[in-house]
Amino acid sequence: MFSKTQAATRILARQLVRLRQQIINLQGSRAQIRGVATHTLALYVSTSISTGIKGATKAMVAMNKIEMMSEAINETLDKDEAEKETEELTNQVQAYH
Repeated sequence: MFSKTQAATRILARQLVRLRQQIINLQGSRAQIRGVATHTLALYVSTSISTGIKGATKAMVAMNKIEMMSEAINETLDKDEAEKETEELTNQVQAYH
């Protein structure tokens, strides 16, 4: 049979093999966790960019509304001024007759 030293050596060898397998499994798990972390970071960045673009779009919509209102006001004022000028010219022509 085996001596006590040989038996202890076998036990230690089995433990070493199991330990190496556990290390390999842990390294694989670590790689998977890093992959998940990278994917999560990419999603966070994508969400942040999306939020930024959404905010910029809202700002652009608001600016377009303001610009359209400003143009409408200017057109209305221009029409009023043209009507006043027309009325003044009409009054001047009628005053000479």
